[in-house]
Amino acid sequence: MAGSVPWPARLFSLLAIPTAILGVVEVPSLTPATCSSYDPVLNFDAATSTLDALDAALLDEGKFARVVRGRMELRSGGLLVNASTNGGGTNPYGDYFTYVFPCDVLPTDAYDLIVAPQINVSPRNKVTLCRRNPTNYREHISMDYLLGPADAIVVHMCSPPPSSYFSMDAYLSSRYTAGADPFYPGTNFGDTINQCTLSTPDDAPSKFNQPSFIVQTADGGAAAAVTDSLVSDAVGVDRARISNHSLDSSVLHLYDRSESSDWASSLPDALFSLLRVSVYDSESTRTAYTNQSWPVSFYFADDDAAATEPLVPEVKPRQSAYSELHLADALDALQDAVVARFSEGSTEFPNATTLGNTTLDYLTTGTYDDWERVISLRNNQTFQVATRDAVYGEPASFERDPTDDDGSGKSWSTPSLSGDMNAAVVFGVFHKSEQALNVAYMQTCLDLMDLSGGIPYSSWLLDTNISGSAMRYLAGTPYESVADQLFAVDHMPPGMCDGASWCVEFDEPTAAGLQMVVAERAYSAANGGDACVGPDLDAMLPTRGFLFDLEGQTRDPCEAQFGAFACAPKSFLGHELPGYDLIYQEGCDSVCSFDSCTLSVKVATNPDLVDWGTCHTNNATSSLALSCDDEGGFHYTGWSNSNCEGGCDSQTTDEAENLCFGLDDAGVCQPSVVMPTEPCDR
Repeated sequence: MAGSVPWPARLFSLLAIPTAILGVVEVPSLTPATCSSYDPVLNFDAATSTLDALDAALLDEGKFARVVRGRMELRSGGLLVNASTNGGGTNPYGDYFTYVFPCDVLPTDAYDLIVAPQINVSPRNKVTLCRRNPTNYREHISMDYLLGPADAIVVHMCSPPPSSYFSMDAYLSSRYTAGADPFYPGTNFGDTINQCTLSTPDDAPSKFNQPSFIVQTADGGAAAAVTDSLVSDAVGVDRARISNHSLDSSVLHLYDRSESSDWASSLPDALFSLLRVSVYDSESTRTAYTNQSWPVSFYFADDDAAATEPLVPEVKPRQSAYSELHLADALDALQDAVVARFSEGSTEFPNATTLGNTTLDYLTTGTYDDWERVISLRNNQTFQVATRDAVYGEPASFERDPTDDDGSGKSWSTPSLSGDMNAAVVFGVFHKSEQALNVAYMQTCLDLMDLSGGIPYSSWLLDTNISGSAMRYLAGTPYESVADQLFAVDHMPPGMCDGASWCVEFDEPTAAGLQMVVAERAYSAANGGDACVGPDLDAMLPTRGFLFDLEGQTRDPCEAQFGAFACAPKSFLGHELPGYDLIYQEGCDSVCSFDSCTLSVKVATNPDLVDWGTCHTNNATSSLALSCDDEGGFHYTGWSNSNCEGGCDSQTTDEAENLCFGLDDAGVCQPSVVMPTEPCDR
């Protein structure tokens, strides 16, 4: 079966018995031609035959003590997914492959360690280092590994088919510290092997569909040992097909087995490796390539072996010959044109009003070469699985470091919708343009997010979908000549695009209180060059988004942030009691006016009120809790399990009538007790 390890061939190779003597047909090696065939059985068997020979050579020569064979395959479930199932948290135009090892790659005392941030998951659903394969429940696997100082991993594969981008990277998944809870950085910590840096022979026509060996290790001595055996007569590999992915030994807690092979003796980091492939040239080759899997060997050095050359690789600078700063005035002119279209005096939308806007931040924690800071935070919110080959634009309020408050007002940068007649325009520099950053590809996104972090609407658009879209806004202006270097995409209520280009309709009528979230990815430099890494932020102009109400409405004056949650003095039969209750608005009655709102409210018992999400789990990765302090202060504690231990139960008390909410200067309904005008940091 494709994807399974042919154990007889492995056994023969480990015993160093020539297959010809045993009457076994020799399996040919991978070639560019076989790679281009995408034959899952032929290619897996060919790669396995060569890796079997490498296993035998390394063990026979005493370079490593033992080997565990696994495979690399597409992950379509579990922690790693290959589709946009979470509002673009994973790449909607790409696939993810990861290593899958049998559990004996781990010491037995590490089998039940929890991996990745998980909130309020029942014991039987917790994801452990050793767990059932989500695509084959008869198999117990580990997608994580514990790397020793002189260990090495080798995957033999065909490089991906023609596509905009691919890379192999390694990630620090879990860190364990004596006397402290584990935490989950989810961070990269160096450069990748990608479509620019993959080693191929000089006469290879491209980096695609090429037989390749990728060696991952934190020891230069181990890398040399693997390479020497690969190019030996016993294996016979072309040195030009070997790519060494150097892992930074100064960042990692490596698996010291010198005293004991138990995990608890050294508390090593749990790591995982990831192959990304994005924006294939052909959907048919995408289907064919993702149907393949590749053999992976994990080579264990002797338990007392130290690294002979601990690797501390320097990262490549994010420098580029390209810049888009010369487009600053044109981008401002594009913004003026967008706002004018949705303003008084416009022929299309003369009654429209602006509800808010956002400018993307490309430096939120966990996305831009800041792994040392991520590791120091220990807050589990940084599990982003980013790559140095890209930049990631997010609202500034998505900052995952709670101490990163510079007073700039970026605590909340996602405008709120006012109802079902809202429109949004996302616009910025077309980073793929050769007159801009000349990136390999870019994606832009608009999500609508509810209070609990759920995403009822998500629209990701590739660069091919937005090219040329700014001309309709800049035609006839002094910036018409550079319109092809910018983009602008409209998002409209259902039925209002009327077939217009570069206009996307919401799936269904929108609701007040949803947050507009704009996001973006931009990957690598096209055609290689200096930049097999992501763009340099000093050369970028951030993307922007504006939200409008087409009928001139502002937010409902009786709807405050968080659905009018607030804190009110405890009471019983009209008598005030010590302390404060968290309350929420159930609705305005007929006397609600622009002076005050008489509301029907309920008390929400922390930690949970299911309908409003005061303690809401989101795909077992996040939660939020609202609470009141002893002085009536309203608090938003988000995206950790600190206030939600033990699960969430819905509890409310009887309605309490006639609590008056006053209005602030912005016309937003506010409670008479303590509640901030804007939500706290997320």
